[in-house]
Amino acid sequence: MPVEEHDPFEDRFADALRHAGHAFETGGLDLAARGEAQGRRSASRRRATAVGGVSAVALAGTLVLPSAATTVDGSGP
Repeated sequence: MPVEEHDPFEDRFADALRHAGHAFETGGLDLAARGEAQGRRSASRRRATAVGGVSAVALAGTLVLPSAATTVDGSGP
């Protein structure tokens, strides 16, 4: 297996990346609060979608089932 040459560019590049990483700051608590708020909105949206779907199925059931209760000659059950 050939021995690779050591490139000083890699050391400088790694140092620059480390320096950039240490200088990076996030607004930790603010970021967490915004994430929590977004999660609550998403959960609320999913809940509303589920309620809407159940309501649509219930409405379709009330419209379809009474007409299915009549017989072929039009008389009721």
